[in-house]
Amino acid sequence: MYDSLEDSFFDASGETDKVDLVKFNAFVDKHDALRGFNLTDMLKQKLFAEVDPHKKTFLSIKDWINAFQTFTQDDHLMVELKNFLQVQFANSESAFFFF
Repeated sequence: MYDSLEDSFFDASGETDKVDLVKFNAFVDKHDALRGFNLTDMLKQKLFAEVDPHKKTFLSIKDWINAFQTFTQDDHLMVELKNFLQVQFANSESAFFFF
């Protein structure tokens, strides 16, 4: 989707140097990034506070990179696949024979 974390930051920030809670929520909603978590506004606010290490009410590009540098789309897809398989099959053998 993005070539770099910097690109995603500039999209989230609206080409500025800050992402506040409103922009963060808009970015998350735009990409449906927290689908399945059913987060309330209060929980989204708590999540934002967790990635705002200095509690300054906005994220800088450095904060953004520090918060999301370990996340990759491939890792996310693998976690979703594992969760799906755990729900659908009683054990690894039944999953193996299904495919």
